[in-house]
Amino acid sequence: MGFENGIFKLFSTNTSIKIMSGVKIDNENYLKVEGKGTVEVQTLSGIKSLKNILYVPEINGNIVSIGQLIEPGYSLFFLMMECVTLKTIKGLLLLTIKIMDKSFSVDWK
Repeated sequence: MGFENGIFKLFSTNTSIKIMSGVKIDNENYLKVEGKGTVEVQTLSGIKSLKNILYVPEINGNIVSIGQLIEPGYSLFFLMMECVTLKTIKGLLLLTIKIMDKSFSVDWK
């Protein structure tokens, strides 16, 4: 999910494709999904594409689910809730993220 549609390499709105209409948040409310697309991110081993990222303008950050990462073959390792390491099937280190406020935040710039 994402808050800024300018980061999308490819982007489609709700009117051009059939996608879910809302994302449930922890207070049981739903936020409107206004599109989805592909985001390219810089990693330690080069630029990688993340597909089917939802555009949710009411969220103040970009959210990627674990399922979105493991489906194309990435491996995730959580170590003592201090960091997460993302690797490809080939074993290349992509990035390491430290936990902050129960979240793993990445600045993709």
